[in-house]
Amino acid sequence: MKYLYLFLVISVLTSKIFAVDFYISPKGSDQNSGSIEKPFKTISGAKEHVRIFLQNHDVNDDINVWLREGTYYLEKSVEFDNRDSGNETAKVIYQSFSGEDVFLSGGKSVPVNLVESVYDTRILDRLLSDQAKKHLKQIDLKTIKITDFGEHKQFGFGLPVVCTPLEFYINNEKMDLAQYPNDGFVKIGQVIDHGSVPRRDDYENIRGGTFEYSDFRHEKWQDINNVWLKGTFNRGYADDYIQIKSIDTLKKQITLASPHMYGLASGKDFQQYKAINIFEEIDTPGEWYLDRDKSILYFWPPDNVTLESICVSMLKDPMVVFENSSFIEFRNVVFQNTRGMGIYIEEGSNILIRGCVLRNIGTVAVMMGQGAKQTFPHITHDQYTGEPVSREIGSLRPHLYDNSVWDRKAGHHHGVQSCEIYNTGIGGIILSGGSKKTLTPGYCFVDNCKIYDFQTRVGTQGNAIAIDGCGNRISHCEIFNSEQQAILVYGNDHVFEYNNIHHIALNTNDASAWYTGRNPSDRGHIIRYNFFHHIGRPDRELIMGIYFDDSACGVDVIGNIFYKVASYGTIYSNAGSDLKIRNNIFIEGYGPALQLKSRWWDRLLTARENNLGENSIFYKRLVKEIDLKSPPYSTHYPELMNWMDITDDGENLYGMFPERNEFSDNIIVNYPETCRLTGIYSKFQFGNNCVIKGDPGFSDYGNMDFNLEDYSVVYRKLANFKPVPFNEMGLYKDDFRNVVERLIIK
Repeated sequence: MKYLYLFLVISVLTSKIFAVDFYISPKGSDQNSGSIEKPFKTISGAKEHVRIFLQNHDVNDDINVWLREGTYYLEKSVEFDNRDSGNETAKVIYQSFSGEDVFLSGGKSVPVNLVESVYDTRILDRLLSDQAKKHLKQIDLKTIKITDFGEHKQFGFGLPVVCTPLEFYINNEKMDLAQYPNDGFVKIGQVIDHGSVPRRDDYENIRGGTFEYSDFRHEKWQDINNVWLKGTFNRGYADDYIQIKSIDTLKKQITLASPHMYGLASGKDFQQYKAINIFEEIDTPGEWYLDRDKSILYFWPPDNVTLESICVSMLKDPMVVFENSSFIEFRNVVFQNTRGMGIYIEEGSNILIRGCVLRNIGTVAVMMGQGAKQTFPHITHDQYTGEPVSREIGSLRPHLYDNSVWDRKAGHHHGVQSCEIYNTGIGGIILSGGSKKTLTPGYCFVDNCKIYDFQTRVGTQGNAIAIDGCGNRISHCEIFNSEQQAILVYGNDHVFEYNNIHHIALNTNDASAWYTGRNPSDRGHIIRYNFFHHIGRPDRELIMGIYFDDSACGVDVIGNIFYKVASYGTIYSNAGSDLKIRNNIFIEGYGPALQLKSRWWDRLLTARENNLGENSIFYKRLVKEIDLKSPPYSTHYPELMNWMDITDDGENLYGMFPERNEFSDNIIVNYPETCRLTGIYSKFQFGNNCVIKGDPGFSDYGNMDFNLEDYSVVYRKLANFKPVPFNEMGLYKDDFRNVVERLIIK
């Protein structure tokens, strides 16, 4: 410490301080000076010394806090506030030392020498797999004083996000909790009792549903406690995680311990589940189970893998918290193995996460802005108000749905750049910033990030990126491998550009790669120069590429490429207006390139009959939460001003009739159907479009190189068509991504 204080005294005598370096090492001490020879031990310890330095100096250049190689185990959040902030000319940068690998872990290391073979025949005989009996290993967690295992809780559609219970990692790879089946799902049999239906306010006699099973394997679980089913129990977009209450082997029926939002249903191919947390089902390398009563963790090690490191997740709070802090960066660090979220940001500005890996995260990797605490004790549907809360996701989505201009205090100019995000439980990034109420842009962004396997727990609330606020951006990202949706959109004036989004909505129904809906004032978005491909499956009828749901309006879709996208409409609108679809290339979709439905008018119901008056969600959003006839909305979106006006017949609202939609200068290649207008009031203005069978002149059709050659027939048929920058879509190389690609194999 004396070295640091001597340095501070000397520095105070100078007028300006330029670049300053501090060092941290797992082998250091927080009582050290922070020099390279005598580094600090923890980030929190270094932060306190940086705070003192900032208070006593006029800093003119960046402060670099170098993390030396190793793993830093976090038992609580690392917290930054305004006292830790840098400024425009002097950022505070926490980063790995040159060429060294740095890991921040929310878990606890388990010594490899604690792994033992299992010889107890009473244990082995419970396994259903003879091969598993030969390979089963165990770890006694009591020997390292791990007693907090967390809880399995119901979570899914209409429920608050909760932390995961203890999870298990070998060599930083997440192992699978024992389940059946290992691949695919089991179909729900005949429903005997659909259970309570919270969607219909059915709370008086709360009960789980009962259904029949046909797979004899279920009978092996009759006397097992704490078995959970994960699946889509009614609607294809609403998955859930529900405990089994009982199994009746005589009637071949399962009764669940609690209800699903919509009640149980069967008969559709997406009404299915898998059973989880069953010791007897350890039958594949990489599966594990925790005996909570005896504190014994059992597992079958992965094949051909040396046990170099073992870890269990422990931390429930965010790993790193920024509250009202600014100009701080984290670079080239791995965040991993935690039960809660990775990074939480509230207020402030210019917090940047660059060149980092965020993996094995229980909820989301990064969250900007507050969540909402659940105040109602049961599953809730759309109209629900909770209580804003920091550092938690909770019931964010239903609260935001019912309070669309909620200022989540996300700050501005925050960014996540050139990062790798994977193996997250309930989504990748919750991106926010700016104000929907005042249409003040936040300028927050996600750029050049690869995000995948971001729904390891449930898909309902697990988007790669959920975005709200105003004036934020998602660019140059590669997003892939999810059962449900990739991007969920609230707010205004966001830009989505140069992204590569693929293999999305692979096991769902009524879902899409990009979604917004049910608020005509959420508008001003631009979707341009993105590559959407392999979205949905041909056998799922209700999958969309870009989904404008329930009067979503005011979006420009320009210069995108769609390949093998969606069955219900590569672009689909449910009674929306002011949609401009221009200069896009559509290739081999599973359904129509464009579909517009005039949902409310198909049966010529009046506004009153549709509950579109003062009690409607549209009145609340367009009149109460904003004033669509006054600035800033009247000046920024003049076409919205008459949305709530009564039509000349005195019965309907102008906004319910689709208007000013345009589909022009698009190329449609080898599509089964170009356009489907459903309902007599569906309306699109069609300019020149080019429908082609065969190859229009792509550089390499068979290998998905969709650059158009100069000789393409398109340029002869569409004089206004502008070349689409296919080669610029997706990730780009920079120094940060080079580091990331090295880190992900560690």
